[in-house]
Amino acid sequence: MSTIERLLVPGSTELPQCHCGDEMRLASLDPVPESSDAQIRIYKCPSCAREIRLTVWASDPEPAGKS
Repeated sequence: MSTIERLLVPGSTELPQCHCGDEMRLASLDPVPESSDAQIRIYKCPSCAREIRLTVWASDPEPAGKS
Protein backbone atom coordinates (compact mmCIF):
# COMPACT_ATOMS: atom_id res chain seq x y z
CA MET A 1 0.00 0.00 0.00
CA SER A 2 1.44 3.38 -0.99
CA THR A 3 1.77 6.37 1.34
CA ILE A 4 -1.11 8.19 -0.38
CA GLU A 5 -3.35 5.11 -0.06
CA ARG A 6 -2.61 4.95 3.68
CA LEU A 7 -3.42 8.67 4.03
CA LEU A 8 -6.82 8.06 2.41
CA VAL A 9 -7.85 5.56 5.10
CA PRO A 10 -10.26 7.13 7.61
CA GLY A 11 -8.48 7.71 10.91
CA SER A 12 -4.98 7.54 9.42
CA THR A 13 -2.37 9.49 11.40
CA GLU A 14 0.44 9.16 8.85
CA LEU A 15 1.97 12.28 7.32
CA PRO A 16 3.03 12.63 3.69
CA GLN A 17 6.58 13.32 2.54
CA CYS A 18 6.95 16.63 0.65
CA HIS A 19 8.83 16.92 -2.66
CA CYS A 20 11.51 18.92 -0.81
CA GLY A 21 12.14 15.93 1.50
CA ASP A 22 10.58 17.32 4.70
CA GLU A 23 7.55 15.75 6.37
CA MET A 24 4.31 17.66 5.79
CA ARG A 25 2.01 18.64 8.65
CA LEU A 26 -1.76 18.34 8.85
CA ALA A 27 -2.98 21.95 8.63
CA SER A 28 -6.75 21.41 8.74
CA LEU A 29 -9.67 19.04 8.30
CA ASP A 30 -12.55 20.61 6.38
CA PRO A 31 -15.94 18.98 5.77
CA VAL A 32 -17.07 18.48 2.18
CA PRO A 33 -20.16 20.74 1.88
CA GLU A 34 -22.31 18.30 -0.11
CA SER A 35 -21.36 15.23 1.94
CA SER A 36 -21.81 14.23 5.55
CA ASP A 37 -19.30 11.37 5.33
CA ALA A 38 -16.31 13.05 3.69
CA GLN A 39 -13.60 15.48 4.71
CA ILE A 40 -10.78 17.33 3.02
CA ARG A 41 -7.40 16.89 4.70
CA ILE A 42 -5.03 19.78 4.01
CA TYR A 43 -1.32 19.12 4.53
CA LYS A 44 1.34 21.87 4.40
CA CYS A 45 5.11 21.67 4.36
CA PRO A 46 6.82 23.81 7.03
CA SER A 47 9.97 24.15 4.88
CA CYS A 48 8.72 25.11 1.41
CA ALA A 49 5.00 25.90 2.04
CA ARG A 50 3.83 23.31 -0.53
CA GLU A 51 0.24 22.18 0.10
CA ILE A 52 -1.71 19.05 -0.79
CA ARG A 53 -5.42 18.41 -0.33
CA LEU A 54 -6.91 14.93 -0.06
CA THR A 55 -10.60 14.06 0.08
CA VAL A 56 -11.30 11.15 2.42
CA TRP A 57 -14.63 9.34 2.64
CA ALA A 58 -15.66 7.61 5.86
CA SER A 59 -17.00 4.62 3.92
CA ASP A 60 -17.31 3.38 0.35
CA PRO A 61 -20.00 5.30 -1.54
CA GLU A 62 -23.01 3.31 -2.74
CA PRO A 63 -22.93 2.29 -6.40
CA ALA A 64 -24.93 4.54 -8.74
CA GLY A 65 -28.55 3.46 -9.11
CA LYS A 66 -28.84 1.94 -5.62
CA SER A 67 -31.04 3.50 -2.98
